[in-house]
Amino acid sequence: MDTTAGPISRKCFLLVICISGLVLLPGCQATQPEQEIIGVWSNDFSYVRYSEDGSFSVASTVAWLDTDPVGWGTYTFDGELLIFYADEEEYCKGKVGRYEIVLSEEGEAYYTTVEDSCIAREENMTKLPWHRYSP
Repeated sequence: MDTTAGPISRKCFLLVICISGLVLLPGCQATQPEQEIIGVWSNDFSYVRYSEDGSFSVASTVAWLDTDPVGWGTYTFDGELLIFYADEEEYCKGKVGRYEIVLSEEGEAYYTTVEDSCIAREENMTKLPWHRYSP
């Protein structure tokens, strides 16, 4: 009986498992919405800019994101839960909005309300899908 066949076979098996894990692992990584969402998005009626510093602004045109936004504040993520903290005066000041966000492979963002007492923001975020804006 060959006693070396067992340990060598086990070593080969473990090597195959390790290599398979290395190949599969990158494809199984969870997406990081906090990085993927940075930039300007549009739902064909509004534009929102998510900045790397955790701030956001909302306007009806891209140009107004810098000069005349209707909404602004900060945002954070808790997993895939997006949390808005509004600083603007008119619509949602002081109101926190929590949304589940799904980023599709086609480059669209879909928001589902978890909790938001600001009706204007909720209607704007959930009515239509958002797509990455490119001039």
